Amino acid sequence: MPTIKEVARKAGVSIGTASNVINGKKVNEALRVSVEKAIDELNYTPHAVARSLKSNKTYNIALILPSLMDTYLSEFIKNTSRILQEIGFNISLYFTNNIPDDENRALESVMQRRFDGAVLYSSQTERSARIKELHHSLLPVVYLEKECMHGEDVNFVAFDNHLAVQEALKYLSEMGHNRVALISSENSYSDWTLIRGYHDALLKFGITIDERLVRIVEATKENAFKEMFSLLQMAFPPTAVILSNKAMTDGIYEAAYFNNITVPDDLSIVTLSEKTWLKHGKLLHTAIERPVEEFSRVVCELLVNNMRKPKMFEPGKHYIKTKLVIRGSCAPVSLKEINIGGIQYRENITALLLESPAAYAIRQLLPHFKDKFSVNVKIEMLKFKELYSLTEQELVGKSPQYDIFMVDVSRIYAMCKTGSVADITGDIRGGGDFPRKQFIDGLFDSYCCYEGKVFGLPFMPGTQILFYRKDLFADRELKAAFSRKYDADLLPPRNWLEFNKIAEYFTLGLNSSPTPYGITMAGKLPVFITNEFCSREWAYGARSFDEVGNVAINSSESINALKNFIQSYSYAPPWAFENDWDGEISDFCSGQCAMMIQYESHSTQISSQMRRDLRGCIGYDLVPGGNPLLGGWSLVVNRYSKKRKEALDFVKWACSQELAIPYSILGGTTAWKSYYKSADLNILYPWLDVAYRSYKLARKRSSPYRGGPTIIKQGEYEEILGEEIKKAITGEISPEECLKNAEVRLKALLN
Repeated sequence: MPTIKEVARKAGVSIGTASNVINGKKVNEALRVSVEKAIDELNYTPHAVARSLKSNKTYNIALILPSLMDTYLSEFIKNTSRILQEIGFNISLYFTNNIPDDENRALESVMQRRFDGAVLYSSQTERSARIKELHHSLLPVVYLEKECMHGEDVNFVAFDNHLAVQEALKYLSEMGHNRVALISSENSYSDWTLIRGYHDALLKFGITIDERLVRIVEATKENAFKEMFSLLQMAFPPTAVILSNKAMTDGIYEAAYFNNITVPDDLSIVTLSEKTWLKHGKLLHTAIERPVEEFSRVVCELLVNNMRKPKMFEPGKHYIKTKLVIRGSCAPVSLKEINIGGIQYRENITALLLESPAAYAIRQLLPHFKDKFSVNVKIEMLKFKELYSLTEQELVGKSPQYDIFMVDVSRIYAMCKTGSVADITGDIRGGGDFPRKQFIDGLFDSYCCYEGKVFGLPFMPGTQILFYRKDLFADRELKAAFSRKYDADLLPPRNWLEFNKIAEYFTLGLNSSPTPYGITMAGKLPVFITNEFCSREWAYGARSFDEVGNVAINSSESINALKNFIQSYSYAPPWAFENDWDGEISDFCSGQCAMMIQYESHSTQISSQMRRDLRGCIGYDLVPGGNPLLGGWSLVVNRYSKKRKEALDFVKWACSQELAIPYSILGGTTAWKSYYKSADLNILYPWLDVAYRSYKLARKRSSPYRGGPTIIKQGEYEEILGEEIKKAITGEISPEECLKNAEVRLKALLN
């Protein structure tokens, strides 16, 4: 910023004369005009000028920013705060976490508290009602990076990356790179100019456009890891990548590591960054540099000039130039084949897994296993019911066809007791890599052990969590209407009666609800219905079998639980009986319903599927009644496998602590405590703390298994109970008839 000495020099007067003019003292008219002209030309705004603004000024400036995930925003805050504080302004920071609802609350607060000006980096794709209010309030505002006020004369400052990315692609193409990926964030004008520049450069240099190489995500290292993993496993993966955000860099390196490729020999990286030297280890990064100091200076000059002369000020748009700086993270295209997704290996061992986020995640990580153990793995995936059937068939038949099985936690007991799966006690205890104290309390025993012996490892643990629309529960009008209707506060339900009342309230056909349905349910298979019923059953003091395994389903407590459960279905979509767990997530993420009970093991999909305007609007809590079902799966080795060592290596690798974080980012879940305590992963999956507490309360499903050669009576029990409950839900039979029928059929099963 210019100094008073520069003003005096430009005006051709002494510093004392310039100071007198600035402080409003009487001076010669010609000298006053000369000094004021110099002030305008230099955009000089001293502390005294700030104090000379209208007397009703507060000298407070609001900075409303999405987060500090992009390090350039940290630099921006530092520079902007210094400039404004030097001239007498105080700074108030608001972080919206890229959540529109949080941003609107921040804007409302700013307009209520009387600020002299504001700087807004909006998280919204279109101008919201609150942004319109801010604009029409005539408060001086500078908008950053995103043109959320199209068609209006506003102050706008952004980086222009269009030419810089063209330089980067020219540089990469000259080194032979014709498959260059772009991983960009979704929030700023600069990112969109980056994307436009990317496409223009591909056309300019005659490179075929492949839209699959462009990934638009929230700018975190976890998302970058996930997207780079997907890119590297294409049949023809990229040989270079351009990142729109420095925060993504570590994720790219981790993805490269787990795919056994190196930077820059196999993969070149160009990173958009602030004007500093980026390092990863000893490697200096090729970068598209953003001059943050210049950016901050322009923002402050626009804002201060707008505040000084609001009626005489003409808003302006400024695009700050960036440039490509060549360093060491790029190299000519490697002659080494890295066609990871296209290579077909001869399989040494075969794993039979449930088609699930966890199975897809571990399949993506197989290059790391192959490199580490020199063993190839064929993974076969089946749907829920088919997996149960084939697993029973293979193990009862003592077949060595599959070396590894993914087994539901409720069936571990039966499989261990029949000796169908390998006892790996010595292998686990001797290795020392799986100490129980590093797992969530009790989970190792629940998923792996029988009579003090170890028969597997926890691969995809899952406990039930309540997910709900936090924005709806916080809406003042909805809360007031709920209070009038039910004489109670609108809060996350603590019991199943409250759950149904809230579900009724948020069902459009029954109330003026913003959502069509209060809840979503899963009923595609009888086992889904049985699982959803369990937590109600326990909350009402009921159970399917007593302590010695006798049928106990037909009780007054079970009747009450079932009536409550049937009522819940009246607030669910009519396609609920076509839903599996993925269908429930789709309903919730699309805004169709206000609440959902979901397993943590499937909830990893929420972050990627959630409708953009609803991100950040999701709340999570323990399930009503405090009796969540412990679901999830273990990996076991087939007792009859002829490749026991290789199979055991795979199971230990897939369930290891080393793999816990990358595996979970790709969609899996783990029983390791460190996963639930990770600050980074709590940003990606913010319900992890609730999940951790839920595991402490979770219970296994009852098991009617009493021994003998038949392994999976558990599945038959779930089929029977689910079939009868479905008849009661659809009105074919009464709740009382449902439980009587179930009692008769279950007794016949056990006999």
